[in-house]
Amino acid sequence: MRVVAATFVEAVAQLRIHRVRVMLSLVGVAVAVAALTASVAMGDIVRQTSIESMEQSSGRPATFGFSAYSMEGDAIDGEALVAEAEAIAERYDIRYMSPVMWLGGSVQLGDVRTDAQVMGVGVDYRAMHRVDVVDGRWFVDEDAERLAPPVVVNRYVMDMLGAASVAQHPTLPMPDGSTAVVVGVVDGGMYAGYPYVFALPGTAAMLSGADPAFIQPTIEMWVPEESADAVQAMVTRDLRGAFPDAQIDAYRQDYAAYFDASTDPTALVQQVLLGISGVVLLLGALSLVNIAVITVRHRVRELGIRRAFGASLSRVFVGVMLESVVGTVVAGVVGIMVVVLAYRLLLVEQVLPLGLPGDLPAFPVWAAIVGLVVATAVGALAGIIPALVAVRSKVIDAIRF
Repeated sequence: MRVVAATFVEAVAQLRIHRVRVMLSLVGVAVAVAALTASVAMGDIVRQTSIESMEQSSGRPATFGFSAYSMEGDAIDGEALVAEAEAIAERYDIRYMSPVMWLGGSVQLGDVRTDAQVMGVGVDYRAMHRVDVVDGRWFVDEDAERLAPPVVVNRYVMDMLGAASVAQHPTLPMPDGSTAVVVGVVDGGMYAGYPYVFALPGTAAMLSGADPAFIQPTIEMWVPEESADAVQAMVTRDLRGAFPDAQIDAYRQDYAAYFDASTDPTALVQQVLLGISGVVLLLGALSLVNIAVITVRHRVRELGIRRAFGASLSRVFVGVMLESVVGTVVAGVVGIMVVVLAYRLLLVEQVLPLGLPGDLPAFPVWAAIVGLVVATAVGALAGIIPALVAVRSKVIDAIRF
């Protein structure tokens, strides 16, 4: 242990003596390690963004859709279907269940009447589809009893209403003469560029002007993936029992049912970044080898004297190689610190509010570990050549130098 500590101290001392040369040669290594670490972290961000985008449209794994259609062409009672779905969810302890109705129609937005996508959804829809409310709130259970029904709209609708915030209490006129109050605003993703209005099922039917008797809601349920097949079978069976004359369709609609989990959509991006990092790392390692060889050749007298006083070949070899290892590890730590600070200060605090995923992953510790391992390996490989030069130095060379 004392020998290892002494060798490490000698390596640090040599780095201090030749710190200018070493710092210049390690700039490339630090940049390469930073790029390598950043590529892994960016891969996680791109992956999370892709997943959240798919979950916003299709639901989280595992989300099932259940639909009921009359075999004789008659309309299924939508309210009865929703009531039965709520009873089934309570029976099997299904935590997240929401009716979903995609309704067309036109709404009055200020002085303009325009087509809009009116959606009838339940309270749980927000959690199931990662709906991000940027202003105000989402629906709560008590909203069903309010005399002024609440609605949640996108930023497009708010702009047409001339309102900057829900604090101004913007309203939408209903076909029956009543008024709906905007309580929340969603933004970004699939809810940009076209008027979107979310409402509880009864309010959505009134707002769109559709006949409730002909509205066929889809029942969505979000369940654990490990019990997905069993839940699908039980819910389908119970719906068929409640509506024996209806055709019950059950299907899994989330992205995980159609995409191979082993396929990484960010693989190409990461490969490009890793390739660039590898080139920079190679250039940094070559520069480090060049500086180390030149430094060792100027240390012939020192190495010869150390050999004369009994230093073994292995001690000289390890000492010289450890100089490169310590240098690259320090450069790697600096590069990782730069990436972590940039991740925190620039990405999380500045760019995240502009539309990055809501569940932004923390900076991956394993990416920092990979960076340190790579820096150590590069230092060891770059130190082999100067270490071989050092062990070939003879005692007589110290006299001739």
